[in-house]
Formats: sequence, C-alpha cells, structure tokens
Amino acid sequence: MIKRTMAPIILMVMISLNACRPTYSPLLSLLPTAGAECDEPQAGDDLISGFTAETTHPLNQKNHGCLVVTADEGFPVIAGSQSLRFEVRPGDCSGNDGFDDCANDRSRHEIQEREGTFSGEATTYEANLFVPSQPKFKPRGNNLMFLSQLTISDGDYFGTLVFLEVNDHQNLLLRTHQGFSWDIDQQILVATDIFDRWINFRYEVIPSPNSGGSLRVYVDDQLVLDESRPTIPSENGVLAFRAGIYNAFVSEADETFDNQILFVDEMKKY
Repeated sequence: MIKRTMAPIILMVMISLNACRPTYSPLLSLLPTAGAECDEPQAGDDLISGFTAETTHPLNQKNHGCLVVTADEGFPVIAGSQSLRFEVRPGDCSGNDGFDDCANDRSRHEIQEREGTFSGEATTYEANLFVPSQPKFKPRGNNLMFLSQLTISDGDYFGTLVFLEVNDHQNLLLRTHQGFSWDIDQQILVATDIFDRWINFRYEVIPSPNSGGSLRVYVDDQLVLDESRPTIPSENGVLAFRAGIYNAFVSEADETFDNQILFVDEMKKY
C-alpha cells in the first residue's frame, strides 16, 4: 500500500519540478532583446572565473553587442542562471585606440581577457558556445568568421595563436598559422553540427619563445590539436583569450549578412 500511495506523489513532484524549469526558446534567442550590457564582465562563478574581461572594441560599440541574459527568460544557459548573448547586425562596426574595424572591412563584438598569460605560465582556458540555428550565420564567400581566439601581444607585434573559425558550410574549424605570420598552417574540422547545442572548447597553453612552448586544444573533451612549439615571439610576449563574434573582409561575402547571434557561458581560466 505504501508503494502504491507514494508513486503518484513522487510522479507529481517530478512533473511539478520539470514545469518550473526554464525552457529554451529558439525564436526568443534570435529576436532583439534587452539586458545588462557586458562591456566589462567581472570575474564571477556564474559567467567568468579566473579572469576579468573587457570589450575589445569599445569605440562605437552597439548596445546590443553583448548582453547578460538569463535562463528564466528562455535563453540558453549551460550552468548557473546567466549567459552572455553576442549579436552583430549588418552595418555594425567599432574600434579601439589601435584598430578601426569600420575602416578595415570588419565587424565584431568580442570580449577579451584583461590580465593575459605570460612566459612560462602553464594555463588552461575553457568556454562554452551555443549557436541558435541561423541559415546564414556565416554568409558564403571570401569573408571570414571567428568565435574565439588566443591573441599574442609582443611589443609592436600583434597576432593570433589559434582561432575557432566558421566556414561556408556552417562547420567549426580550428585554425593555426605558420610561425607568427598570418599564413595558414592548419584548418582542422572539429564540429559539423554546431547549431542548438552547447560546444565546449579548451585551450591548454604554455607561452614560451622556444621549444618549451605548447598548445593543446580540446573540443567536447576530444583532443583535436597537440603541438610543441614556440607560442610567443619573445620572453615579453603575452597571450590573452577572446570570445564573441568577429567578421573579417565583410565586403567579400557573396551573400548579404543577417543578424548573427551567439551565446557564451562558463568561461574559465585556471
């Protein structure tokens, strides 16, 4: 009798709990929305841990570029109650004191690590991406689209150690360069089903100007790149993490741009 009495009660509790859980709304994710701007997201367990972030291009940045949104509102969140919603619209462009996207055929809204990682500091960066279904997330053409990068600063030199790139087929690639040039070394296919799911990626890096440097990249816990090589040009080099939406060579797209939407959550440095 006890089992017969308890089972419906347990079932009712489970139904009640499920009814209280927020439901992800694909349509809501693509519509213009409001929220707190995340031009300077502070380190915290819910969104970012281990570092403080800031907008890479604050000059002429748009209010919709990066917003803090919640699961209760129907937005995708992998842990905690919040995530960061990035949006770049056709015609958006911004800049900073060193580079003007508007004059250089680019558009973006990215956030970057403020502190950086220095020579010899073995460091792991981790983050999660969620791309709602969008038919032209990356328009076809000779334009480029990136969702994350590890940048290198060293005196007058600025470059990128590794990119997460989206191609014309809406696949996710890992892109590296030869030495410290912009010449492509590898473009590794790491995900073909990028929409409507969380994708976890992890950079394990040792900054070094010699053979002591290394870079390992994991996507959904699968090792996709393992290199031992110089990762900064000199002992003064600094690596820093970026995430968001970055378009290059916008005018070379063969299709018109639509609004581009991306969610990022659980960014960590350790």
